Amino acid sequence: KENWQRAKMTALGLPDFGPVQNNISYNATKGVTRGIHAEPWDKYISIASGEIFGAWVDLRPGDSFGQVYTTRLDPSRAIYVPRGVGNSFQA
Repeated sequence: KENWQRAKMTALGLPDFGPVQNNISYNATKGVTRGIHAEPWDKYISIASGEIFGAWVDLRPGDSFGQVYTTRLDPSRAIYVPRGVGNSFQA
């Protein structure tokens, strides 16, 4: 599965960013929750298998501070999370 391709992502309107780090989170138990966390870099989140319920909260100063977005992600969907937005999910 192709996870990320710069030309395709920028054509869709995503910012042109260079990955700083690649993480894999493995959750064998259904219901495992990863709490809200944010890093000082942009994130591109995709799912290798299964499904998660994700929640994101804007922690950046400004009018959008505190706004929450939730959705389910599976291998057919991914999400771009800008720096300063808190990320959490439940397997």
